[in-house]
Amino acid sequence: MLLSHFLLLKNILIIGVGGALGAVSRYLCTILMTVYLGSAFPYGTLLVNSLGSALMGILATVFSYKLGATHPLALFLMVGFLGAFTTFSSFSLDTLNLCLSQQLG
Repeated sequence: MLLSHFLLLKNILIIGVGGALGAVSRYLCTILMTVYLGSAFPYGTLLVNSLGSALMGILATVFSYKLGATHPLALFLMVGFLGAFTTFSSFSLDTLNLCLSQQLG
C-alpha cells in the first residue's frame, strides 16, 4: 500500500514538472511568434498545436511499442509536457479573441 502511494506521488510529480515546462514552452513560442509574425492571427497557437500533435503521435507510437504508456518518460513527455503545450483551451481562447476583434476568416 505504501509503495503504491509512493509510485502515485512520483507519477504526479513527473507529470507536474513536465506540465510546467510545457506551459512555459507554449507561452514562449506564442510570444516569439507574435514578435516575428504579428498578432493579427494566433500563429503561436497554430505552431504549438501542430507541432505538439505531431510529436504526440510519434511518441505514442514509440512508447506503445517500446516502453509502454505508463513509463515515467511517457508520463513526463506526453501527459505532462505535451498535455500543457497543446492545450485546446488556448486554441479556444484565441478563436474567441479573433471573433471579438472581428478578424475571424
